[in-house]
Amino acid sequence: MVFQRKDFPGEKVRRQYIDFIQINWALLCTVAYTGFLEKGKGMVVVPDEDFITKPQGVLAEIRITFMAENDPVLQKLIGDQERGWFLDASLSPDRTLLIGFVRSLDDGFSSFRVDGVGENAPKQIHERNKAT
Repeated sequence: MVFQRKDFPGEKVRRQYIDFIQINWALLCTVAYTGFLEKGKGMVVVPDEDFITKPQGVLAEIRITFMAENDPVLQKLIGDQERGWFLDASLSPDRTLLIGFVRSLDDGFSSFRVDGVGENAPKQIHERNKAT
């Protein structure tokens, strides 16, 4: 069965992505800020097949990767919206998390730009984790 790639995966899948971000915020921020320090601006990328189809309560190995903005693989995944984020002078990896999900159902890509506030910003979380 082949599904046509869509821009929007549906409200249920979108809600699962948002839940994933909320539950894993500290980890995602640490990966993003560490990646920024090593490679410059970029995006955290997660294949949704690692968690979206797993039954609740089942342990899963989830691949979370930081890709620099000029990574050829990332450039094939993203569209104009994400390219615009990288060009936005107000984008600050200190406080902003860019995350994209590779959709397994239709080979699409869903992305989010999320700002952390105060102690819940990527840099502060990274610094706190580094200190422990």
